[in-house]
Amino acid sequence: MTSPTTQRRLAKLLADRPETAPLAALLEAVIREGADPAWTDAARTAHFPAVRDPADPILSGATIAVPVGVAERWVCEVLTIAAAAGPAGASLGPAARSGALAALALLAAAVDGDEERLAAQAETLEADPVVLAAVAVYAAWPLLRALRRQWGAMVAPTWAAGYCPVCGDWPALAEHRGLDRVRRLRCARCGGDWGFPAFVCAFCGERDHTELVGLVPEGGGEATRADGCETCRGYLKALATLKAWETEEVALADAGSLELDWAATEAEFERPSGPAVPLGLRLVPA
Repeated sequence: MTSPTTQRRLAKLLADRPETAPLAALLEAVIREGADPAWTDAARTAHFPAVRDPADPILSGATIAVPVGVAERWVCEVLTIAAAAGPAGASLGPAARSGALAALALLAAAVDGDEERLAAQAETLEADPVVLAAVAVYAAWPLLRALRRQWGAMVAPTWAAGYCPVCGDWPALAEHRGLDRVRRLRCARCGGDWGFPAFVCAFCGERDHTELVGLVPEGGGEATRADGCETCRGYLKALATLKAWETEEVALADAGSLELDWAATEAEFERPSGPAVPLGLRLVPA
């Protein structure tokens, strides 16, 4: 069930930014789907390699048994929602009804950001490859969030990388948490939450303060800014909060701070594309 806090944030997003309605509909469905115990059951089946590099995310190389019927139902729902959002997603409607849809393969490719496998699925389904790849990312979120809830405690407290210690994705944003403004990086897709030093680029590790810039939109303040790196040209949104956001709130906070994306892109900074570390997940029929 969606928490009251998340419900309020979703309502505020729609009220403040009606242009995000298609994305909000997708995020609302992701949140609702995350409550299905089938994903929790699937997460419990995870088997991990006997040997793992400490620099690898927890889920690297894991094998998970997922009920095919659950995966097919959910992927079809995601494609149908996206198809209803406007002309750009029109090709996803027929794809959702296609007998050629391979839901487990699509989810695995989406987790890894594997453009080649996603493009092959798009060709089979006669769908727009760019749109399918963008939407498939959200289809993987309920499984990844269930895996983080089940196995996130395995993350070492000494984790020092800029990418998520659970699923290997780049952070969606940084929380400057509490009165002390402690920096915590947050992953939108699995809900990962980890500490990272201030004044260090999460993407390339740049520490030279002369290469790090704060991008504040007109009328904004230091509590809401984008941190840009001149070395890699990446940027990360930094938002102040008194307490940790719930998993579902991270993506909503990201969608609700578009003014920071505009300020960053106007200055020719951009977000890294795809996950930092492909997990190589194996999704097998349950």
